[in-house]
Amino acid sequence: MALHWFNPPVPVKTERPGIIHNVNNAETAGEELMKWTKRALAGTSRCAFAWP
Repeated sequence: MALHWFNPPVPVKTERPGIIHNVNNAETAGEELMKWTKRALAGTSRCAFAWP
């Protein structure tokens, strides 16, 4: 199966506090985000994406 790449990599918080992965494909980002039990809309203070 082909990966769906994007550039630049997107920082995504992991389930471990303080750990952030810079992912560059949708499959890896989805796997990491699906581990979260609490989800919020993008732009909220509880978003899983780690915007600089």
